[in-house]
Amino acid sequence: MSCHHSKELPREEILKHAWLQVDRGADVVKIVARCESEDKILEHLETIKILKNELPVPFLYLTSGPRKYA
Repeated sequence: MSCHHSKELPREEILKHAWLQVDRGADVVKIVARCESEDKILEHLETIKILKNELPVPFLYLTSGPRKYA
């Protein structure tokens, strides 16, 4: 399953979307999140760490945004 966001979302929303995919039977969770600033990069890395520790299925987590931050 795949989820692409056109605006930045807080970590809680991203995790919610990941779990919705799991609940719907996804074999692999894929999320593309917006990253609009350099300050948010560490937050996205922390989100990856949480997904790695909590999700029972493999996942792909990508960011998109201004070229220098994605």
